[in-house]
Amino acid sequence: MQKYFSGIVPESEINAIDGLDKEIMLKISETPIKVSDSIDLIDFTKALSSIWELISISNVYIEKKSPWVLAKNNNTSELKVVFANLYEALRVI
Repeated sequence: MQKYFSGIVPESEINAIDGLDKEIMLKISETPIKVSDSIDLIDFTKALSSIWELISISNVYIEKKSPWVLAKNNNTSELKVVFANLYEALRVI
């Protein structure tokens, strides 16, 4: 991110571009709730499983979105969405 946005998390003008963006955004929003509920039930395995699901979806998101290609093609608006989503995923993880 330092290379593309001077180390500042970009605010995207667009919330989601396609189904993959919507999928990661949904997983990001539901993960803290699932983890909290699992911890309340003292089910640490389930809590960690929820975190690993977000990690896995984030990895797929990076592979499919190919932010390095977006940067190369000067697709700044979509790159902002991708970086914003990945930053939020890392924050939640």
